[in-house]
Amino acid sequence: MAGERLLLREIPEGLQLLGPNREEIIPQPQGWEAGYPRAVKEALEAYGRGDPPPIPASECAHAVRLIFDSYRAAGVS
Repeated sequence: MAGERLLLREIPEGLQLLGPNREEIIPQPQGWEAGYPRAVKEALEAYGRGDPPPIPASECAHAVRLIFDSYRAAGVS
């Protein structure tokens, strides 16, 4: 994720913060599984138990809307 004065990147060691006069790595917790594989795994496990997904579709829609709005604000179509 990039902002005007900071860049956040996921790296194997954790979360890397890069900015003016700053380079820092926040280590990921032991056993942490991030991103798409984790989301799919947890959704399938919930389905197998008959539970609703941990993140409802409405929340996913909010995230996608935010991404589209960001591209639109940047003038990218």
